[in-house]
Amino acid sequence: MRKRLLGAEHLEVARSLDCLSYVLRGEQRLPEAETTAREALAMRKKLLVGEHPDFARSFSAIGDILADQGKAAEAETFMRQAIATHSKLRGESRLLSSSYMALASLLRQANRNEESAELARKAIAALDRALADFPAERQQALLTQAHNYRLLGSYLESLRDFSGARAAFDSSSRFFTQCAEKAADGAKADRKSTRLNS
Repeated sequence: MRKRLLGAEHLEVARSLDCLSYVLRGEQRLPEAETTAREALAMRKKLLVGEHPDFARSFSAIGDILADQGKAAEAETFMRQAIATHSKLRGESRLLSSSYMALASLLRQANRNEESAELARKAIAALDRALADFPAERQQALLTQAHNYRLLGSYLESLRDFSGARAAFDSSSRFFTQCAEKAADGAKADRKSTRLNS
């Protein structure tokens, strides 16, 4: 539909292709998802000049799909391109943090545990710095950070760094607690607002 309205090559069409590749990936139609994500990237390369955040979106999507298909070397290349693009354009962000964690997970599957743990640390640091800039996203970021620390703990355990793993698991618990407290505070504020408006 968008192709008909906007033409065969338009940024909104590329974004629609991203959404379609995401759905196809969820349905485990991985070859189709990969083709669709690559089509979105090719369209962006034709339409955009220089660096653009949408390239990082494409690199991440293709990397994740390739990883799902067991194409680790190619997936790593795309994931590293996503990290480089996020770093250059956005600095510290939740997107950079999630790109680090995706690559950390891929490398852990290949038993590259030291690199994996280092990327997990970078993901945590990037998200910590991003939180200062986007306080409205704090609850979701706290939950993400709790998961990041849990993964780091498991990576450190595999390296036999048990004291580091324990500290990471403790941090994970602390972030889950903060997230739950923030959610409870939000629910109280919503109930109070509802009573005042009644």
